[in-house]
Amino acid sequence: MNKHNPYSAPKNDPYAHTESAQLPRDILLAGSMSIQDVLRTQVLILRRRWPYAVLTLGIYIAFVLTLGLFTPSDALFGNTFMLLGLVIMPAILPFTLFMIFLRLKRDAKLKIGIFAATETRLTTNGIQTSKGEGDASVPWSSFSQFLCSEHVVLLFLTESNDHLIVARSKLVQSEDWSILLDFLHLRFPSK
Repeated sequence: MNKHNPYSAPKNDPYAHTESAQLPRDILLAGSMSIQDVLRTQVLILRRRWPYAVLTLGIYIAFVLTLGLFTPSDALFGNTFMLLGLVIMPAILPFTLFMIFLRLKRDAKLKIGIFAATETRLTTNGIQTSKGEGDASVPWSSFSQFLCSEHVVLLFLTESNDHLIVARSKLVQSEDWSILLDFLHLRFPSK
């Protein structure tokens, strides 16, 4: 394992991962996702994409500074549109993040969407999920990679960048976390 991240897969031979890896027993997850688990998921994804986030933020800051520093003050304060742009642009990102957080809080309170109560069983064949609307089953062959932290695991689907979240807080038995991580390290390369 990586000494900086004990939850990352070993960077050995990429062919060492085997599709014949089996779970020693079924792992049961029950309940609903917490806001903390969803935020931890976003942090995990952001860690993987931090260069893009830094680049986007840099362009954003450069635009605001260019607008404010290189526009003559009489043109800047004489032009209402430019002045509003200078004030509104820095407020867009925090406002957007605040609105997303409010939506997450509302969905968690109503137990809808990602926060709906589910029962998930990880088996030798794949993942079976039961919800009020019905059941779904996804074989392990549908997943290509995983990403994990101390609290969540993201299983990425083969044909897209969509992922399934497995939260440690939803485990019925806490010792299943290490069994799951061992299985995933054998079955898939870490992303």
